[in-house]
Amino acid sequence: MPPNAVFCPACGFNYQLGGTGPMPMRPVAPPEPADHPGIGRAAYFGLSLLVGLVAVFFLGLLGLQDPAVGGFVIAAASIALAANRFRNMGMSGWWSLLIFLPLVNVVVQVMLLVCQPGYTQTNRLDAHGKLVLWILVGSILVGVLIFVAFMNEIISAL
Repeated sequence: MPPNAVFCPACGFNYQLGGTGPMPMRPVAPPEPADHPGIGRAAYFGLSLLVGLVAVFFLGLLGLQDPAVGGFVIAAASIALAANRFRNMGMSGWWSLLIFLPLVNVVVQVMLLVCQPGYTQTNRLDAHGKLVLWILVGSILVGVLIFVAFMNEIISAL
């Protein structure tokens, strides 16, 4: 973003100031993908699934004797994926270490799935991010409702 650009909270666009007097504004071009290295939302989701499937294969089917080794490999892959995704969002890769904090990791994973490239420039979700967020919230609510229904069944059976 140019040094003389300002963010307009009303419309959500970055404007570049120029000229003299009242300083007319013109829209700044949206950032190019090259401005945001790392992996996007879809690649993060797909690679996370691949890491999970590989983990199930190696830990389950091959009967790896030392699960600590498998856990270390999965953790390293998850941190690498999250660091690349955070860089794509315009943040430091060190934020990926938040995956190790209980409950915070849920918020971090949701962020990694819903934020678009360059999120730190606008601090607003795009249409795809909002859709993914609603799908995640809906899935969590359905899961909670199913859990409550089954718990009521179990409690009434006792």
